[in-house]
Amino acid sequence: KKPHKLEKGNCLVVDVGGHRTGADTMFFYQTYGCNVHVFEPVPAYFTDLRRNYQAIPKVHVHDTGLGRAKKTIYISPSDLH
Repeated sequence: KKPHKLEKGNCLVVDVGGHRTGADTMFFYQTYGCNVHVFEPVPAYFTDLRRNYQAIPKVHVHDTGLGRAKKTIYISPSDLH
């Protein structure tokens, strides 16, 4: 299977679970100039990501998770350890 090639400046990345730093988000933005939609359901992590990326118009931070079913769950950072 051949890897996909990203066209610099003309790509879209969906980062599911940006965690606290959004390292993958930053990689795709800085390396390829992609528009990135990062989804982070943990409120504390979402707040950090929004603050870190608010000045970058190509990065869109969403305070929700993605999954197969539509439902509401509550997650806190202590649940992740």
